[in-house]
Amino acid sequence: MKISVIIPTRSRARYLRETLQTVAVAIAACPAEVEVVVSDNHSEDDTAYVCAQSGIAGLIHVRQPARLSMRQNFEAGLAASSGSHVVFIGDDDGVAPHGLQRLQEIIASGDHDIFKWRVVNYIWPDPDRGRQGGVVLRTNKLSGRVRRINPKTLLADFETARINGYQSGAMIYHGCISRHLIDKVRAAQEGTYFWTTCPDVYASVANLLHAETDVLAVDIPITIGGASPRSNGTAGKEYTQTLKISPGSEYAKFVAELQGDPCLGRTPPTCPSINLVTIDALQLAHRFAGRKLHLNEAGWLTRVEAEIRPFPALLVADARRQAAMLLGGVAAQIAALPSHGTFPTLPVVPEALPEPGARTRVDISLAKVIARGGEKMAGIVEASQVIDTLAGASTPFARLPGTTFGMVLRIVQLLRRAHAFRRANL
Repeated sequence: MKISVIIPTRSRARYLRETLQTVAVAIAACPAEVEVVVSDNHSEDDTAYVCAQSGIAGLIHVRQPARLSMRQNFEAGLAASSGSHVVFIGDDDGVAPHGLQRLQEIIASGDHDIFKWRVVNYIWPDPDRGRQGGVVLRTNKLSGRVRRINPKTLLADFETARINGYQSGAMIYHGCISRHLIDKVRAAQEGTYFWTTCPDVYASVANLLHAETDVLAVDIPITIGGASPRSNGTAGKEYTQTLKISPGSEYAKFVAELQGDPCLGRTPPTCPSINLVTIDALQLAHRFAGRKLHLNEAGWLTRVEAEIRPFPALLVADARRQAAMLLGGVAAQIAALPSHGTFPTLPVVPEALPEPGARTRVDISLAKVIARGGEKMAGIVEASQVIDTLAGASTPFARLPGTTFGMVLRIVQLLRRAHAFRRANL
């Protein structure tokens, strides 16, 4: 077994430095061989230096000679890897200290090609917006439950629009896919694994179409999702609110680079609806697989309408035109309706940023634990340690609960650890 951790990046050395620190800590605890690949999309900062100083033996730093699209950079990172199992994370994400150790045990537990887990999201501090760093741990999602899911069941959920989001699929981004399945998917898709403007969305669907074994899903954190001020997600959200793309911004570059990519779907780079992007991925992946797509168009259209309702009127109209292109039928009739979307302008009340050395605030309820501000939330390295401890991620896979009582007990233990952590930080 060899696990490849692939990190696409573009001029975010400040965050990548900490991401690599979390990976290094996780590698030290993992008995399996781990390969780290940084796919550098022609960065113009200290990315090369950060890679060289990471302390990770054998780290592969692949710097593109010119700017590529995000999809192409994902594909380049995958091509540079050689592991039997592949995980993608972003350059402002992290790995839990015991994450790779648990993943190694999960992979070794049976014959599976797709591995899923609960991703806890870390919000990076953003002084410009007066935002403190923080995490939210939802107790019912960190119970240690182990599930084996038929990929056909998940695919049917996508077709009938019964998913919570595209993350319900077979993710390689904050998920793990075997090389065997990757090669199978690539062979069916003109030799290219990633397609469309959102490669992680596309892969989550394509993997399900070609899977032959059950998905193994575990309710523990293995990786940590990061939301930094410079993430594409943050920039995309701002676009849906303002309809503006600042010249020279990272989002402007992201959009421009996609224009010349030959492996995109039918949704444009600025598509405001992740549901439309998911529909596009479903349609393209089924065409490649030579399978008929039985799409619940009315169900998907309902999801799209609910998603775009708060957007500005111009974006609502644009999304409806795209829905008509992808779905036809009723979607085409709705596209002809007047758009009344408005995005509420709410006053932004900056949070008081903590002084250096300040304590982390912890709010606890039965449903969730929120940790915010202070030294423990100053960066993803510190936050990953807190998440790992509170969620009990050091528990070996073989000792995860197999009963409802065991899952409830883990939630109670999480709450106890959270209370102890809060007392220590008063």
